[in-house]
Amino acid sequence: MLLRYPDGTLASVCRSQLVGAVVDAARDTRPDGLLDVLDLPVLGWTLPAEVAATLNAERGAAFTGHSPDDIDYVVGVDRARQLAAIAAHASQALSTSVLWRRLDLLGTTEHLRRLRAPDSPANGVATSAV
Repeated sequence: MLLRYPDGTLASVCRSQLVGAVVDAARDTRPDGLLDVLDLPVLGWTLPAEVAATLNAERGAAFTGHSPDDIDYVVGVDRARQLAAIAAHASQALSTSVLWRRLDLLGTTEHLRRLRAPDSPANGVATSAV
């Protein structure tokens, strides 16, 4: 369920109604970023190429890794809350899972890439004043 909309029903919701609901939720929760009307940057998790290659070889996964030049941020993390959340889901709490091996390989760092930057002249997008 997303907000008050059951799974699989968003396609039938009026777009402006949905945008209004998301903007209201954003005002209430003050998230770090949203797409579209707020023109905020979007970051996505990524894997270094060597971590992706190891997971693919060891676990038969199909991850695409990135070179250091394609990774915008490397941040230190405290995994305590993440590990507690994983432990609450039996399918993820297996020590043999790809998730556990990924966390083992990454240690106390996560890697992020810019997926979308705000539109601005600095990003090569022309803007005009009203």
